[in-house]
Amino acid sequence: MSDTQLTDIPKGRSRPFEIYVAVSATAFLVSYVATYVYSFYLQKMTFDSQFHPGADFPGSLVDPAVHDPNKYNVGVHFFGDFWTTLLRTQEASPYLVRPGVGGSSYPPFAQFLYEPLTWLPYPLALLIFLVGSTAILVIPFWRALSAYEPHIRATFIIVGIMLTYPFLFSLDRGNNVVIATGFLLFGVLSLHEGKPKKAATYFALAAAIKIYPVFFLLMFVSGRQWKALWRAIWVGTTLTLVPVLTYEGGLVANLKALYANSSYFRDGGAQIALNHSLASFLNTLSLGGFNPGGITRQLIEHYSLVVLLLVLISTLFLLASRDDFYSIAIACLLNTLLIPITYGYTLTVLYPLLISLATASGEQLLKRLIAILLAILFCAKGMPIGPAGSSLLNYLNPSIQLVILFLTFIAISHHDFSRLFTRK
Repeated sequence: MSDTQLTDIPKGRSRPFEIYVAVSATAFLVSYVATYVYSFYLQKMTFDSQFHPGADFPGSLVDPAVHDPNKYNVGVHFFGDFWTTLLRTQEASPYLVRPGVGGSSYPPFAQFLYEPLTWLPYPLALLIFLVGSTAILVIPFWRALSAYEPHIRATFIIVGIMLTYPFLFSLDRGNNVVIATGFLLFGVLSLHEGKPKKAATYFALAAAIKIYPVFFLLMFVSGRQWKALWRAIWVGTTLTLVPVLTYEGGLVANLKALYANSSYFRDGGAQIALNHSLASFLNTLSLGGFNPGGITRQLIEHYSLVVLLLVLISTLFLLASRDDFYSIAIACLLNTLLIPITYGYTLTVLYPLLISLATASGEQLLKRLIAILLAILFCAKGMPIGPAGSSLLNYLNPSIQLVILFLTFIAISHHDFSRLFTRK
């Protein structure tokens, strides 16, 4: 893959990952105390509304007259993303809008994965999904932390993964991004084991569920692993197109409907509430009155150009990188920072960077700093600050991601950039 590719998971312990877990434990406690104070003492917002969109029942997507909510709730909770996806999977086409449930914005393979769950009673289907979502994250970390005793590994996983805001948010919503992230984690481990073709299959599975993990394929271009790249392309394409052929309406109509249904996530950067993206950051600054020389509004109005420029620059640095850790950092951040709508569960796509941190070798100072930033990024920050609908996360989380991206650029510039201009 790169000049510092690891052919085995290191036997030693990872000081950067240990620092991450320690800071993560502290950040978890501080953030939840702050949330409690804001909600109960300052009466700013309810405790739960600082973690996920207030209405757990997806009223804009599901008509209660068609689908009785009393059949799908767990207490007062609905695990809305799981429920609506399961309902759409039961339709002749999940993309063509019907009365009672809106069209899906998930790729066809993501919908296909829910098919066996439609055969089960809803509580059992939900339980299998939540347990499976947890397992697909825990297993790769258990392997990556093999240098530690079992009780220490378990503690690290509970504190560093299961108590983090992105994981709790994803379970709260029942969102399948965790499954995509799990495949990314297995893919990163396969890279560390020197198995690029196996990694390509995992990355293709992730991209077939959430699309944006396609950026991880750039690592095969960087390492000139053309066979692995080709495998990822044909596996991902097959997983995307074959399920559509079974849907009512045909291939073209369903793909057009999928594109139309996903417009919210392509164009919704103006939404501020619980949005961690760069687009939301710029809109929050603008609404808060920070617009020196009109530059903030200009960046918002030309956001597509901003995204294109950052993607091109990031790709250039990724292709130059000799250290898999920084290559993975760029691939992760392209997923979480630039998409206009980035809810808390999307931040789980940064977990592959934690796997890489746990198996990192070489230079440690920048990696320790990035470990601290990730721990702060992964704690809850829904306390309301700034213009209506905004909170601390709108300011801090995009800023932290940008800092990590720039630190990555600095590391690559210092060590690796001449690689782009050296023929092999």
